[in-house]
Amino acid sequence: MLRAEAFVSNEHFLLHAGDDLVLSENNSHLIRLLDAFKEFRGEIILLSEHVHDPSQYGIISGDIIDPGKGIVKIKDIVEKPEKPPSNMAVVGVYILSPKIFDALKKVKEDSSAVDSRFENSAGDGEGYAVLLKESEKRLDAGNSENYYRALVESYRFCMSNAHRVISE
Repeated sequence: MLRAEAFVSNEHFLLHAGDDLVLSENNSHLIRLLDAFKEFRGEIILLSEHVHDPSQYGIISGDIIDPGKGIVKIKDIVEKPEKPPSNMAVVGVYILSPKIFDALKKVKEDSSAVDSRFENSAGDGEGYAVLLKESEKRLDAGNSENYYRALVESYRFCMSNAHRVISE
């Protein structure tokens, strides 16, 4: 991510992890993420979802400040906790402040340190999460089995939308 610093300059930017895919009508998840950014201008704004086994994910703790929009003010983010503070998992879609680059420069290439620094990059600033709605679906493509499943589900999603558009 540090290679993008010169391109990003002093602007907030969107980062989308390659192992997460979100399916939604008209990219509603991205529209809601951008709307939250425009409203709150936090140092980090990310997508989140409720999960059954939070020990397998980065988990946020925080307060839901707008239940209608699914906005959470983040207190903390913990990577794969033994005792999860909630069931709200981080989805790899973020709007980040350029301050993230300074935070990342302070850690070595150790991925767990980078994950920790990255996820807590808000520092003294504020972080917010936008909870996915039931109609928005996250697909994990982080391993070969999940990747295949994500391909099949995204194909079905695209085909069902194509049939709907054609029939209109």
